[in-house]
Amino acid sequence: AEDVTQWVQRLAPGAGPELSRWLFRETLGNPLFLTATLQSLPEEILRGDLLPDERLAATRLPETLMNAIRDRLRWLPDDEGRLLELAAVIGRPFRFDRLQALIEARTLALLETVESLVQRQLLREERDGRYDFTHNKIREVIYQDLNLVRRRLLHRRVAETMEQSEDHRLGEVAGILATHFEQAGAWDKTIQYLTMAADRASRLFALHEANAAYHRALELAETHPAALDDVGHLHLRQGRGKVRALLVDFARSEERRVGKEC
Repeated sequence: AEDVTQWVQRLAPGAGPELSRWLFRETLGNPLFLTATLQSLPEEILRGDLLPDERLAATRLPETLMNAIRDRLRWLPDDEGRLLELAAVIGRPFRFDRLQALIEARTLALLETVESLVQRQLLREERDGRYDFTHNKIREVIYQDLNLVRRRLLHRRVAETMEQSEDHRLGEVAGILATHFEQAGAWDKTIQYLTMAADRASRLFALHEANAAYHRALELAETHPAALDDVGHLHLRQGRGKVRALLVDFARSEERRVGKEC
């Protein structure tokens, strides 16, 4: 963090400490990402007239940064490039056994490929034995560069493999499965697992999470009517209605509690 502060003081002396903190969160102090991100920022922020906010993080990566990352990826062997594509679709972080289930390769050969990517500082091994990208911006570039057909195929492959490997705890991973199936364009499966995730969240009284999942499932059902029958529609509407009623009750109880304290 101190290195980032010194870098900002040198390149944008008018900016305050807020910019240094934001840049550290976005780049983790990586000089390549730091330089490209600084070059992409509006002059008002560099002068300190405006503060950086979360909207900047949500914008598309600067083209200079994307190209710099692409230059690092361009010379990778095909097996390492394919592995990174799958890892980008799986999400952060990922388990070796999940990767192994997706890639038809011997265990030792796959491990050597992963270790090579660790040596190239594109992946890192976590303390719990899982792997992750050394920086999320690397994953973002890889994922953004996948064409739609390939992205959907990989998401479906990840989801179907997870269905088999996690069949003993589908309720726990239903939200993840719904995300992958939605990105794959498999609407019936998406609604199925959104419903499962919503029902489980409702039972656990995670009411906001349940409400969001029911709402998304109903949205998709309206957009893709063939993906859900009338019984499924009724279940979703009843589930959402029950959750919303509980949310209203809790809100009123909280209002009464605050009123008594005042």
